[in-house]
Amino acid sequence: QLKNQKNDINDSNNKHYDNRENPFHISYQALTYAVATHLQPIKLECVPKMNDQKEAAKFIQHFFKLIENNFDQQNNYHDRPTGFDQWWIDKEGNIQGTTKVIDLYVFLCNPHRYPKEINNIKISRHPPKHLPPQRSVILKWIKNSISCNELKEELEINFKSIYSIVDIIGILNTRNRHVRIDFQDETEYSTILNSGKVSIYGQLIDCDQYPLAQNY
Repeated sequence: QLKNQKNDINDSNNKHYDNRENPFHISYQALTYAVATHLQPIKLECVPKMNDQKEAAKFIQHFFKLIENNFDQQNNYHDRPTGFDQWWIDKEGNIQGTTKVIDLYVFLCNPHRYPKEINNIKISRHPPKHLPPQRSVILKWIKNSISCNELKEELEINFKSIYSIVDIIGILNTRNRHVRIDFQDETEYSTILNSGKVSIYGQLIDCDQYPLAQNY
């Protein structure tokens, strides 16, 4: 499916999608970024809705000014301006944007880091269910008797930046299953991945990198 998406994008190189209900053009380059890096667009639902390109540009500029200091404090090695690689007004009058910077994407996945309103425009956030595979690990053969909530409580003793924990569909038997865990903090992600093991209720569980080729 991902391969077909890339082919469709390549075939439409330098073309734009023209939605008759929306006077603005959406660049296929924006979708190329998302497909190439497995990063979904970030959606900012706006009330009232956006219908002017210049107004939207000022909105985006102000948005990143408000979050820039907080982002830089958490990512002090980041040495490029903060912003979307591509952004557009969708047909519903909301802002969507893409970035190839994993740290920025993960930062924007946390809705508590967003301003609630900019220039009298209220913002509703739509964070994704999962972080990129570059921040995901697999815990293998977790007992079915241990729920995801119990697993999270046990892991949060040592790991404070867990974004989500879900069972991996298709890797499940009557006794055990694999579990995907997403980490907001890169250091915690690297720590658990490099250890190769994690203790769950006194039992050592194998830990591995989540496959980058997987959709999320």
